[in-house]
Amino acid sequence: MQGTVSYVDRQRTLLSERAKQYLAQSVPRLTFEDFTAYGKNGKRADYDAHYYDRRGRLMVFALMAWLEPENETWLSAFCDIVWDICAEPFWCIPAHFYDEKRAPLDFGLYANHLDLFSCETAFALAEADALLAERLPEMIRRQIRLSVQRRVFDTWLNDKRRFFFEKYPNNWASVCAGSIGGAALYLLPDGQELHRILHRCMACIDVYFSSFGADGVCLEGAGYFSYGFGFFTCFADLLNKRSHGQIDLFVLQEKAKVVAMSQHWFYISGRTAVNFADTREDVKCRMGISQHLLDKTGAPIPSVAEDVLDDTCYRFCLAVRDLAWTHHESPASQTSEAVWLEQAQWFLSRHDSLALAAKGGCNGQSHGHNDCGSLIVFANGESCICDPGAGQYTAAYFSPKRYEFLTTGARGHNVPIINDTFQTFGPTFCARELEVETDTPVRAFSAELSACYPPQANVRRFVRRIVHNTGNDSITLEDTVMLNAAGFCCENFCGREEIVLKPGEAVFSRKGQQVRLCYDEELLKAEIIQDSYIDIDNRNCPVWFLRLHSRNEAASHTIRIEITGK
Repeated sequence: MQGTVSYVDRQRTLLSERAKQYLAQSVPRLTFEDFTAYGKNGKRADYDAHYYDRRGRLMVFALMAWLEPENETWLSAFCDIVWDICAEPFWCIPAHFYDEKRAPLDFGLYANHLDLFSCETAFALAEADALLAERLPEMIRRQIRLSVQRRVFDTWLNDKRRFFFEKYPNNWASVCAGSIGGAALYLLPDGQELHRILHRCMACIDVYFSSFGADGVCLEGAGYFSYGFGFFTCFADLLNKRSHGQIDLFVLQEKAKVVAMSQHWFYISGRTAVNFADTREDVKCRMGISQHLLDKTGAPIPSVAEDVLDDTCYRFCLAVRDLAWTHHESPASQTSEAVWLEQAQWFLSRHDSLALAAKGGCNGQSHGHNDCGSLIVFANGESCICDPGAGQYTAAYFSPKRYEFLTTGARGHNVPIINDTFQTFGPTFCARELEVETDTPVRAFSAELSACYPPQANVRRFVRRIVHNTGNDSITLEDTVMLNAAGFCCENFCGREEIVLKPGEAVFSRKGQQVRLCYDEELLKAEIIQDSYIDIDNRNCPVWFLRLHSRNEAASHTIRIEITGK
């Protein structure tokens, strides 16, 4: 990682370049056609892109006006975009207009509905107002206050309005509550109104922390850790300061420290993230939040940090803290480590060139995929045998058709296809009989996975055992599949670059790194399948699959595979 001084300097350069680009471009319109596209065909990319562009301008112009107070251009541009945002008919995005029971919302409630982005907008405006303060025209400051009050505070103070995220234990509870509470701490004086808002926010924070097990892992993925826990951290800091140190949520929330400590496990490879569930493999930590967590809890800082403009949703509170809270070097990451995260059911091991992430899990979790027993193999930090991660967010992606997508269904993951049948979705489709060993040179993980397949797979018992031998830095995968009647088994492995077949082995490559997967040609027949998908950033992503088909029909299959580095 670059030194922290160069990190901050780089962010200033990137922000300055983007600010100049924004000045040369017109502010995108939020059209009726784009707005209604989601209701017509489930597509949200065009409207969302224009919406986020506006939030990007808000963030960049505010930060530049803060960093370069002598340049009035930035302040003027900031005032213009505030005026535009406060004139938007809705701060929510089209995909989020539903009530507490997830039913379509009445149009009459659109204008002051609360979702992630309406709450984030309120927080961003309030924090920018505090950052620039008396330099802003009085009318802009009043417009911010009136807009936030009308669109967010009044709704939150209305006991008759309820929202699904108040009872839903995932990132929404933290982001929405943290944003509303953060905005209120900036804009409201002490009194009953602030007390009522914070009381309701604190109940949401409790719901958010109920999503974590004792190991503190965010099962929604590394990106959602930075998002949900990042907003919690911002809110906790503001509340601590406003209460003059009397309220410390890192003390009151007993899981807060262990959640903070868990972040670095996402980056056990040293470079690429463990990206089970809806997260990208190239997601990185937020430098400011991570350094604050180190100061607050001693949590290790991951070895990779993103630039402020990598976040294409432009979360203001995280960006400003990337600049304000980055002040010292992070410690070097360990070269060899292993851990079993019991509640997440993640087995992580790193030694020399290879790193391994394997999971038990359950196919019924928030932002989860059908991937019990899956694994990711990294060579020098690059995911050679990979997980596709998050697909494009559309209406269908969060509908009953969710698991038909390559990124979410079992066909896109490194788990067997048994009797032409994939794992399926539901809270009862879970790994069982988990066994691990992390304290010896031969680190091992095993799980019984028959319950993850539907009845038509005809599976009586399926044990997957994965061993990372640190003596020779190799990984052994052994699948023992017992069927109720003679049938076939097919191993499935995913790579992001073309897989090269050689006698008895397949070579998986990624950005110049390689792993060799060796198998018994007498038992298994190799097939390469090329496919593609649209990811969360709306990019077309090619992928290749190695499928190893059992040559003979049998009631019992034992498949042993060796994986080594280059």
